Amino acid sequence: MTTTIQPADLDQPKKTLAEQRLDLQLRLQINRRLLIHKFSPNEAKNHFPRSMLVRFLTQQTTLHVLKKVASTVIGVKIFNSFKYGLSLWQFARNRAKSKR
Repeated sequence: MTTTIQPADLDQPKKTLAEQRLDLQLRLQINRRLLIHKFSPNEAKNHFPRSMLVRFLTQQTTLHVLKKVASTVIGVKIFNSFKYGLSLWQFARNRAKSKR
């Protein structure tokens, strides 16, 4: 890729590395703000966490649903454990009766 020198470039004095760095920082900051403005919901602007997944997981409605699902899963596991324990107890009791 070749660089062409424009007449306007010749008129401007060369910038020092510090000035170039400041210009680049300014452009990056402007681009970040533009991206935040375009892609963030209005109520979540400039708020952390930035990750959309973490925002989704920390919303009150999502937490409520996750708590319900977790309690249901735990409830099913406890119920199955109780059911298997009861059937084991009945098996042992029937086995003891049949030996008498």
